[in-house]
Amino acid sequence: MNGTDLNQFSPNSFMTRAQMVQILYNAGLYSESSRNTKSSFQDVPNNHWALTAIETMRSERIVNGFQDGTFRLNEPITRAQMAVVLQNVYQKQNR
Repeated sequence: MNGTDLNQFSPNSFMTRAQMVQILYNAGLYSESSRNTKSSFQDVPNNHWALTAIETMRSERIVNGFQDGTFRLNEPITRAQMAVVLQNVYQKQNR
């Protein structure tokens, strides 16, 4: 897990949905890294720093976007969303 800047960790900040997905990706919670260079979500630019992580976790069915086709990168992840993500990780590991 990296900090939010070169010499800063920001332990009291909220975690965004993009940061959460990058952490899961860095932890290796996937079978194969996505090679998709185009975003599946209308609000995720193709050059976003977390695109590979987002696309990989989406293809692994760990995370989903919203019904309106967005991922909402910079929104804080809610407790309910994190609970679903952890359940998806658990189920994937026990298949």
